[in-house]
Formats: sequence, structure tokens, C-alpha cells
Amino acid sequence: MRRVAAVLSGVGALWAGAANATGSFECTATDVPDVMASVLVARLPNAMVMPLRAQFLVGDDTWATAPEEGVTPIKGAITVVTAHQYGDAHNVILEYADEDATGVLISLRLVRGAAADWSALAGVLTVRDVGAWAVTCLEG
Repeated sequence: MRRVAAVLSGVGALWAGAANATGSFECTATDVPDVMASVLVARLPNAMVMPLRAQFLVGDDTWATAPEEGVTPIKGAITVVTAHQYGDAHNVILEYADEDATGVLISLRLVRGAAADWSALAGVLTVRDVGAWAVTCLEG
């Protein structure tokens, strides 16, 4: 079993004001130990999210957004760009394309359930021509 480590670190504030903050989704496949999605997001008003950085691991393959200046790139990662983003109080949809934006390579679709002080986040991670996995996520 290959050990999978998240490589995301905090990012400086993108906008002034207390209404915007950063957070992350750390998702792992429910039945495969070496499938992971890790996404750093800016949380915007009305529960919307804007992805800042993402990394996806499936076995020995890695896809990642290009790092911002001053951050070391992930060695051997295939670069992806954000193609589509949507988030509300119940759903998060993030899609990533190749650098030429010729088509969606990776799709992360999540649904949030909440009751009282508890919540759960789960969904499907799909990598074109590779596979699809049910994922459960920790939200930070």
C-alpha cells in the first residue's frame, strides 16, 4: 500500500475582509487506499468556493494545479487547470482540464449533509480514462 500525503499548505489572504477565508477538502476513496483528492479553496459569501490549489493521486499518477510563485512544484505531476467550479450549502462541483483546456480530465462532485452540529461530505472522484471512485472527505 502506497502512503499518500497531502502537500497543500496555507496560502496568504487573497482578499481583504473577514468574509473570505481559506479551507480545504481532503478526500479519500472508500474502497481503494491510494486514491486521494486534496483541494485548497477560498470560501466566499453564500457558501460558494473558489479552488486555489488542487492535487489528485491515483496509484502512482499525480495531477496538480500549477503552484503559485514560491511554492515547489510536485515532481512528475501532470498540470491541470480549473475548468468549472460550483459550490453552495449542499453541493460542491470542481472540474479540471488539461493545460490546453481541451476537455475535463478530473471531476470531483461532492454532496454535504448536515444535522445539528454534525456534517458529512462525500461524492465521486472521476479521472478520465482512469476510473471513478466513491470518496469521503474531511473539510477543514
